[in-house]
Amino acid sequence: MAGASLFLLLAVCSIAAQQRQLTATTFTVKGYKLHLREREGKCVVVYERQKRSDEQALDLPAPCQFVRHPKNRNTAQSYTYKDLRNATVLLVVGGPLNAKRTDALMPDGCGTQWQAIILRRGSVSVSKISQGSTLCPSAGTDEKMFWVAAH
Repeated sequence: MAGASLFLLLAVCSIAAQQRQLTATTFTVKGYKLHLREREGKCVVVYERQKRSDEQALDLPAPCQFVRHPKNRNTAQSYTYKDLRNATVLLVVGGPLNAKRTDALMPDGCGTQWQAIILRRGSVSVSKISQGSTLCPSAGTDEKMFWVAAH
């Protein structure tokens, strides 16, 4: 009986590890290692580059997720804009949740607000909050959403 319990425990741990691997939460983009945290009900993006780390508070209520590439959930979707001095832009979705739309990364409801994370060679900045529709992070989103949030 103890052997069966151990086998079941190992199987459950293996499945949980596989699920974590399928939904990475730390991404490296343009030399920055990025991940999200929650502090006092708000989202914070933590970043590291060249052994220096810092963080930028977002105005988004938690929970938050990076918008993922539509063909690979383990990659953050991003776009680079020459008119922003070659800045690379990612979106973080959060805010009040819409329980009518869910996905694997936001099972309690997808976000109704988002902010752009703007990466430049020597700096990280964030945009103002955008809103107006429900955005689920797993499926990616149209490039126009990135452009509008960053400009």
